[in-house]
This record gives sequence, C-alpha cells and structure tokens, in this order.
Amino acid sequence: MNVLQDERFERQKDCLAESTSKYLAGGDVDGARRLVTLSYEEYSRIPNQYWRARWLSTVEPAIDLLRQRGVNINLRLAYPCK
Repeated sequence: MNVLQDERFERQKDCLAESTSKYLAGGDVDGARRLVTLSYEEYSRIPNQYWRARWLSTVEPAIDLLRQRGVNINLRLAYPCK
C-alpha cells in the first residue's frame, strides 16, 4: 500500500459528504445530486480494486444525506472488478 495515497485518502474521505451537506444547506439539491453522481462515476473508473472500493465507500454518506432530503438516487455501490 502506498503511504502517500493512504494519507491523501484519510484527509479527503469526508469531503464529499461535507460538500453535499453544503449544497443541500444552500438549497441546491440538483447540484448536490450532480456532485454525488459525478464523484461516483469518477471513483468507479479507478483501476486499482482496493482504492476503488475505498473511494466508493465515501459516496455512501453523501447518498444518505440526499435520501434524507427525499432525493431518490440510484447508484450501484457494489462496483464489480473488471
């Protein structure tokens, strides 16, 4: 495991949920949904299975925030290996 990648992940793992919360607090539900969807798509392209799973796990809290606001977002978090 690359220590630098692990440190980067630890620093940034909560950023998506925090940003989603800020969008929702500002009333920009569409922006929050777009942020989560684009992040999911980007993280799904990570070639390393370990890091892909770690980054995709950061999407779950953001999805929960959207669902608490009544936003239905359908993303498949169990991303298969290619």
